[in-house]
Amino acid sequence: MRERKIQPNVITVFLMFGYTLIYMDKTIIGTSLIPIANNFHLNSTQTGLIVSIFFLGYSIMQVPFGYIADKFGYKPVLMFTLINCAVFTLLFGFAGVFPLFLAIRFMMGIGDAGYPSSSAKSVALNYPIEKRPFAQSLLLATGGIGGILSSVIGVKMISSYGWQSIYYLLSGLFVLALLGITIMLPNKGAMPSVEEKSKVKIKEVLCDRSVWAIFFAMLSYNIVIYSLNTFMPTFLVKTYGVQISQLTPILATAALLGVAGALLAGKLFGRFVGREKPMLLTIAGLLGLLLVIASVIHSYVTVCVLLSVSIFFCELMFVGLFTWPHKILHKRMIGSSIGVINTGGTLGGFIGPTLFGMIIDNSHGSYVPAFIGMGIFALAAGLLALTVKNQRVSE
Repeated sequence: MRERKIQPNVITVFLMFGYTLIYMDKTIIGTSLIPIANNFHLNSTQTGLIVSIFFLGYSIMQVPFGYIADKFGYKPVLMFTLINCAVFTLLFGFAGVFPLFLAIRFMMGIGDAGYPSSSAKSVALNYPIEKRPFAQSLLLATGGIGGILSSVIGVKMISSYGWQSIYYLLSGLFVLALLGITIMLPNKGAMPSVEEKSKVKIKEVLCDRSVWAIFFAMLSYNIVIYSLNTFMPTFLVKTYGVQISQLTPILATAALLGVAGALLAGKLFGRFVGREKPMLLTIAGLLGLLLVIASVIHSYVTVCVLLSVSIFFCELMFVGLFTWPHKILHKRMIGSSIGVINTGGTLGGFIGPTLFGMIIDNSHGSYVPAFIGMGIFALAAGLLALTVKNQRVSE
């Protein structure tokens, strides 16, 4: 049966909807952990672990899902991810004990692991090489969109109706995303020929130096961004005495700047091809400096500005790193490569929140050492980017 032709931009819109919901879930956890910690008497290490355990599950399944997307097409992986998200966001709203919070977030991470590699595979198969970085940046811009929706809708729902309410809403929206993906997306690249299958070799991916260089850069970067997302709301509430409902302006502004950063990065890294290394090092240095300054400034307004601009630089760096494989790796191995690279990112998400939660607890509630540590990891990500073999791919 012949598959109907669907425009790449239509596919991208549906992928963006699902990605937005995933990022909403990742972003809102930082705010929802404030009442969860109060209700269930959790310390910073425990709340950090709830975030980290999600990324442990994510890390375990990144490479397998990337390999499946390369072998059998991206649609089955996307559908599984959205089914998993719908189920476990709903269950999280019913959780009431610490071990159950951990178990549900772990399973959520396992399901989420399929979305980055399968959506990247979709971009590789549906766009010419020169348009892939910007198409990928549109998908990554949903991180900011999800952040805006979380800060406007999520924070309001948590402060007005309780932390559970946002997870019930997300579960229903994941069902809608699943229906859209199921009906509208083709499974381009599914069940390739024996000859094509032989080209998809995980050994080839694992032996590529650039894949590992970006892997470690993403690991260091994600230690920063997911620690920042986890503890920024709590930091502002505990340090400056603001209410959860008052977080909306700062979180929305930061998310909006994140969207701007992601879209700008798509154009910037697409235009200045071959200059990724100095650009990423400069961005990393500025990000690290902003985080260190934010840790010692005592003005609420100034800290909000610094943290918002930090999110802008975070998105610049993220898109620069994540779109790099589209320029230097063949499309047949994009799914597997993104799976490996994003495993580095998710390991960073696993390490960061727990590490900095322990640092905060051991510093008697002070966030200064944590923010300085984030600044150091930001700079390290830029230095690691210098080790990438920046050779253009030809197709």
